[in-house]
Amino acid sequence: MTNGDTFREEYKELGNNMRHYANMRFATLTVFIAITSGLVLFIFGRDNALSPNMKTFLKIIGGLITPAFLLMEERSVDYWHSFKRRAIELEKLWCFNQYTGAKSAKIFAATNATRLVYAVGIVFWLTALLKELIAPCIVELTRPCLIALKDKFFFALQLFVILLLLGTLICLLIKVIKHLK
Repeated sequence: MTNGDTFREEYKELGNNMRHYANMRFATLTVFIAITSGLVLFIFGRDNALSPNMKTFLKIIGGLITPAFLLMEERSVDYWHSFKRRAIELEKLWCFNQYTGAKSAKIFAATNATRLVYAVGIVFWLTALLKELIAPCIVELTRPCLIALKDKFFFALQLFVILLLLGTLICLLIKVIKHLK
């Protein structure tokens, strides 16, 4: 096998890998939307008999899965870009122009659209968790806020997830801003 054959085989594999990660984006997004929809229906549906603690627990789960799915998305994007960079290197050797000549979108890119979906999820779960923390304080103005919280474990867990979601949102914004430069 000559160097040219080896490079051709590598180029084909790079294309297959890029296709795999592009397809994985839609599969992951589909699973994320299905899980999130199920959680929203369970928590906020009219006909549920869930205890307040169970609703809080499910909100926490929603708040944890959103950054997890976003992390999987970002890793897939990183792999895809590394395969594209290598494909461009190989194209320079053969004077190909499939990936080299392709224009990259800055704002209206599929990656940014997917990030927007996850950002909306993060804001949704942040709002749901913050509302749950603040509502007891508003309802029971005569008592100190922390006493109004029924379970300190859930309070600590909610606070952790809120901080995680805020951190994830900030990291996502930084990544988008860097991408726009």
